[in-house]
Amino acid sequence: MLLQRMRRILYSVLIFILLIFSLAQLTSVKAEDGGDVRRDVVILIDNSRSVALTNDEEGNRIRAARFLAHFLKAVAPENTALGVSRFTLTSTQLVGLKPLSDWTEGDVAKIVAEPCPRDQKEICKGTNRALALQRALRAMGDCGMNDHICDVVLLTDIPLSETDSPPAQKLENMLYNASENGVNTYVVLFNNENRATDEMKWLALESLPIWQKWENNQLVQSIISVTSPVTVTYLYDSIADSMAMENEFSEFGSIVSSGVTTRTLGPFPPLMKQLRVDVIPDPALPDHPLSVQFPGAPPPIKGDFDDYHWLLPDFERLTMTVQGQGLLFYRDAPETMPADLFISAIPPQPKAGKPFSVQAVITGSHVLLDESRTHVQAMLGAGNKAITLSNVAPGVWQYPAHPEDKWPILGAGDYAISANVDVDGEKLPLRLHGDKLHVAESEQVARLSIYPTRVFTDQVIKLTLAYFVDDELVKVP
Repeated sequence: MLLQRMRRILYSVLIFILLIFSLAQLTSVKAEDGGDVRRDVVILIDNSRSVALTNDEEGNRIRAARFLAHFLKAVAPENTALGVSRFTLTSTQLVGLKPLSDWTEGDVAKIVAEPCPRDQKEICKGTNRALALQRALRAMGDCGMNDHICDVVLLTDIPLSETDSPPAQKLENMLYNASENGVNTYVVLFNNENRATDEMKWLALESLPIWQKWENNQLVQSIISVTSPVTVTYLYDSIADSMAMENEFSEFGSIVSSGVTTRTLGPFPPLMKQLRVDVIPDPALPDHPLSVQFPGAPPPIKGDFDDYHWLLPDFERLTMTVQGQGLLFYRDAPETMPADLFISAIPPQPKAGKPFSVQAVITGSHVLLDESRTHVQAMLGAGNKAITLSNVAPGVWQYPAHPEDKWPILGAGDYAISANVDVDGEKLPLRLHGDKLHVAESEQVARLSIYPTRVFTDQVIKLTLAYFVDDELVKVP
């Protein structure tokens, strides 16, 4: 009795273990497929005096943090959260870690530097990167799992002036802790040798090998060195590249504006269901924002960030006007929808040896095509030459367009019809209807088949062969 009970208990435990293992495997597969992967990104901004007054007096670390917020909002997956903190000896949370879908322009406006008056040396005094990193790790929680990616972007300068023995030991310990827990740390080091004192230059010279050692030991994933004067497009590109988002960054164009600048977007593909234009304003001065307008276009639907939407747009190009000083990054993302392509023969049941036409009709209440830019080709049967159809009416293409044109002679049988439609070389997503064509034997062939063999004179044989052609298309002369 006791033995049977023990067996039942062991069996239950075994079933439970197998269930847990199966769930873990399913979770792993789902994460590898990108299903429910969660990504947390925390930006840490150094506001110590060495950065704010010397190595990044221009405030490019603030511009970079704001750009990254806009960029991630535009391109990152839905399960991405972002938080931003600023630090000196203490750490101040500017925007708590929250989903990007909850971010607003008001949150971006909170990413600012603390003023550091030169005559008040107690303000912005000291640097405690280790504390800022520790709080970031605490906010992100359990990292390193298949379904949870954690990134820290540290915007700082080179000198390691933490009051540790040896220097920066606490930061190294915290970077090790982050690495062990699956956190990716990306470091941007600002440097301005023209403004640095001899003491700061010496400290930077002593510190740089330590940063490089951390990178070589993979305590940090990458180090980006930025020397004043800063080329911000290089800076943004480098950050995106280090975070494996270079393809997304390459989708954006840029405009340098020094007043009023106009750019034409397009041409866009036809059959658009929606057009979305993402813009990332990067003003030279944070308190003087850039404005974007689209003159001559229907009023767009404004998103909660700098994204603009048009539903069923019927324009081929879009004019964008930028006003202000700074950079504007932009990306247009047209979303097309399939239309219907009906292809048929005229007459509907052609006979072998008889000329007929092929007609293609593109339908849909939303379809607005420029016939001069639209090209339609039809293919009958495998391995046959594509034949270009001519536009004969709005939305209608046909071959031959004129009765005097010759259509290739077909033998009796069933043929597959396929068609390609493109506008300026870009293929349209079309649903094809009528992809089968049945060619019946001609009446002359049917009548000849009833004649006795003895009447098949040479003359009749020649007549018969004129209608029994190989089962393929003959090239159009």
